[in-house]
Amino acid sequence: MTDDRATALFFELFSGLPRQGPGDAASTLRALALVPRVGPRTRILDVGCGTGLHTRVLAQGSPARIVAVDNHPPFVEELNRHAQDLGLADRLEARVGDMRQLDFAPGSFDVVWSEGAIYVMGFEAGLRGWRPLLAPGGHVAVTEVCWTRRDPPPGCASL
Repeated sequence: MTDDRATALFFELFSGLPRQGPGDAASTLRALALVPRVGPRTRILDVGCGTGLHTRVLAQGSPARIVAVDNHPPFVEELNRHAQDLGLADRLEARVGDMRQLDFAPGSFDVVWSEGAIYVMGFEAGLRGWRPLLAPGGHVAVTEVCWTRRDPPPGCASL
């Protein structure tokens, strides 16, 4: 299967779903509460936002300014419509972009956030690629699917 065909199938599978990754609003808010000093001057970059269900939760659960990026224009358009409808467009903007080549100046964000999307680049590559975007003292918050059992395997933890 070609990369183009796999990408088309990926978007076909996830189109119409309210959330494109694992988790729920409570988990997003719980993780957000672990980030210190989130206020109106906090700048959050949400990488791989999809249609932005969790992005809207971030915006509704904090006064932060959020830039959300996804490479699928219909998802970005949907998130911007929701932001407008919810009165969040003054501090939530979704943009089309490639998580592998983000066009932001170094130190532009206080928080880099990615729910269920870092796997696209690979965990290590994602952290290396996004780290320069953080301001001094910034934070990275990522989630990924992790199969668990009674005792989670090494590298998997629950909040």
